Amino acid sequence: MKRVRAFQMLTAAAILATTAMLAAAVTPLAAQQLDPIPTFAPGGNAVLLPVQSVKPLPTGAWPGGVRSHAQARKTVTAELTFAFQEAEEGSSTWALPAEVIDVMDRNPILHVDPEHLAYQSLLDKPKNLRRYQVYEPLHGQLRAIAAMFDTRHVALPLAVWYEPYVPPESTESDRGAESAGGRADSAAAEGDSAASEETVGRAVLLLTLIDIRKSAVLWHGEVRGDPAPIDSSALFATLAERVAAWLVLY
Repeated sequence: MKRVRAFQMLTAAAILATTAMLAAAVTPLAAQQLDPIPTFAPGGNAVLLPVQSVKPLPTGAWPGGVRSHAQARKTVTAELTFAFQEAEEGSSTWALPAEVIDVMDRNPILHVDPEHLAYQSLLDKPKNLRRYQVYEPLHGQLRAIAAMFDTRHVALPLAVWYEPYVPPESTESDRGAESAGGRADSAAAEGDSAASEETVGRAVLLLTLIDIRKSAVLWHGEVRGDPAPIDSSALFATLAERVAAWLVLY
């Protein structure tokens, strides 16, 4: 009887472990790596602003196959717009960058350019988000934009950059299970990986979510896309998909 009971317990444990593994496998990485949004636009409108800056590569070139800073910003903004539109559920509650630019262009008396905001003070994460206040002139700029769309919630993409991707190391069990031939294949693969390590990486977005009515920063952090070649458009496309999956479908 004890053996049967022990077998049942082991079986149940195995089922639970398998279920957890499958759940982790289908859980979007964006949901795994990002904190929940604290009461950000619950059932209401929100504004997604254009990307404010993109950092060049150490060589002076630009990631994603673009040729200038202006093109890089517009490309990432376009990818974000497309990803938000593709995420059908909830996308209608977002005012997207092109609409924001158009509305502000038709209201020049406000003197606000959504593509060139005074964002620099937010490049460093506030030490205490609960007490941090958005300062002028950024506060006035965001308040003017939010008022045009009857909202208080603004998503501000601050900066995008490229970071090299280093694949996770194999585990001890993987290494112990390798045959002699497997070790040779592994060594060759590691050589190929090392050769391409400098050209494969991920796009990173520094993003902040703001309740402008309270002048409060609700969230400030980084979002990462999938690994891709340094000059591939997939760098920005997968990054945009992560942001949309997190914000639109949250």
